[in-house]
Order: sequence, then C-alpha cells, then structure tokens
Amino acid sequence: MVREIFRLYLEGNGIDTIARIMQDEGHLNCTAYWHEKGVSRGCKKTQPNPCKWKCYTIAGILSRHDAAWSSQSRLLSTALFKIT
Repeated sequence: MVREIFRLYLEGNGIDTIARIMQDEGHLNCTAYWHEKGVSRGCKKTQPNPCKWKCYTIAGILSRHDAAWSSQSRLLSTALFKIT
C-alpha cells in the first residue's frame, strides 16, 4: 500500500486524488487491513466501507516516510563527513 501511495504521489497526484484512487482500486484502508490480519489497533471493528481512504491518512503516510528518509539521509551524511 505504501509503495502504491508513493508511486501515485511521485506521478504528481494530490492527496485527494490518491485517496480516491486507492478507494476505487479497492485497497483496504489501514484499519481494515489490520483488522483482516487479526491485529487490534484500538480502532472501530466495523466500517461501512473498508476501502474508504481519508486524506489525513494519506498525508500522514507521506509525511512519516518523508521524515524517516530525511533522518536516514542526515545519518548517512554525518557518517560520510566523519570518514572524510
């Protein structure tokens, strides 16, 4: 799912469009995915549409991964600077 979201984002799609595409293609949202796997995440157990994606979910996924990538880049830059 995350790769698909990033692929759509890198193709120039906005958050609203990504949410609509994910829903139209039938991708389970995060809550439904974890429920299907039997993992309780403290969320609602039933949803009227398990493929309904919220824009804030898409934005959160993109921002968390962006922050993780930035952190990894800083660590690599620091390590390379210390080596040289």
